[in-house]
Parts: sequence; C-alpha cells; structure tokens
Amino acid sequence: MEAASTLMKSSLIAICLSPRDFVAIPPMGTAIKANRASFHIGAAYLTGQPRIQYNASEAEQWMGRLGMFIDIMSPKSTLAKSPHFSVDRIQSYADFSTDFENDLNSYKLQSAMAALCRT
Repeated sequence: MEAASTLMKSSLIAICLSPRDFVAIPPMGTAIKANRASFHIGAAYLTGQPRIQYNASEAEQWMGRLGMFIDIMSPKSTLAKSPHFSVDRIQSYADFSTDFENDLNSYKLQSAMAALCRT
C-alpha cells in the first residue's frame, strides 16, 4: 500500500499503472490501514503476535512495476527493503519489464540533471 501511495503522488503514475489496476488497491488498503501494526515488519514486537503476511498474489498484476518504481526512485527507503521488492522478486513478477525499468532510470537521470541546471 505504501508503494502504491507513493506512486500515486508521482508524475510517473500515468506510465506505471492503468485504471484497471486501481480496482484492487482500495480493498487491500482498507484491510492494511485497519490493522497497520499487524502488517508491519516489526509486528511481533509491536503487537506480540506474528506478522500478518501480505499476499502478493492479490497484487501480482502490478507488483513488478511498483517494485521497480520503489527500487529506482526510493532505493534507500524502508519500503525498498521489503522482501516483496528484492531485485530477484521484482524480476519474478509477471509485469516486470526492462523497458519500463530503463524508462524509470532515464526519468531519474533527467530529473537529477534538471535539478542541477536549476542551481
């Protein structure tokens, strides 16, 4: 959910997800938001109960794109450390695309160069 939320705030949303991809996001988001601590990586510490495992198969159609977005645009974030977004895992999702990965890298480079030109 955090990955989708981060992506939705980005100008890259138009090339990452299609409208049909958003149908699955609200129900999952509602479940996670209702019980955030239980889905947190530190759930055992926070709740005294084992972590509720996130079922990535419910989001398979966009986990590769979200993973690439997080890995490239926010590589040092806590979210990038998620086992769902490890490089091997991202590449295993059906929607993984080296073309999309290249587009994200190009966007990041162009954004960095534009920022340098403004200074």
